[in-house]
Amino acid sequence: MKTCSRCGRPKDLDEFRKDRSRPDGRRNVCKVCYAGEVSAAYKANPGSKLASQTEYRDRNREALRKAERERLAAMSEAEREVVRKRSRDWTRSHPTRVAARVRAYRATETGRLAHAEGNSRRRAQKLQGTLPEKVPAELVQALFAWYGDVCFYCGKGGQLTLDHYVSLKAGGAHALPNLVPSCPRCNSSKRDAEPLAWMLREGLAPRKPDTAGWPDE
Repeated sequence: MKTCSRCGRPKDLDEFRKDRSRPDGRRNVCKVCYAGEVSAAYKANPGSKLASQTEYRDRNREALRKAERERLAAMSEAEREVVRKRSRDWTRSHPTRVAARVRAYRATETGRLAHAEGNSRRRAQKLQGTLPEKVPAELVQALFAWYGDVCFYCGKGGQLTLDHYVSLKAGGAHALPNLVPSCPRCNSSKRDAEPLAWMLREGLAPRKPDTAGWPDE
């Protein structure tokens, strides 16, 4: 038994959250009182709490995703299906919040590239019959940096798009060796043309993608 320092009631140890820093391994405040304090603090200043949570998620996005993947991997298939169903139900019940989150994410550079990469994968599936492996937005950004954050074809900077050197329609793969950064003009002009012939027509120096020494190879 342990007495809560807030409500003064004696309760079983299971009614207190764990705290390794305490001699008995439990907090001094019971779960009920703690939950009430958290709820009151949130209601008093919801904007601050939400901003803090958002900042934490943004700062630790990859670590949180990794932890979630590991948590799901440790589950049985039945347990994973419960989690997936809960996620689907929440998404259907909160369409406005989901749409706002999607818009906010796509407004970021990572979100923009992730959206473009997803569109490219679906186009590859439509043209080639199979859905290729996902290329994470972080890897696309690293690829852009590999080529100096400029257009692979004309060398100009600015907002870049993801282009298939050999077009998907011509049988090119949606994979790193066939992906290059491109400015919107070059991407639109090249379309499904044979790349070396197109570069010669445009007065550009012919070149091929070079990922020799790429760290993930």
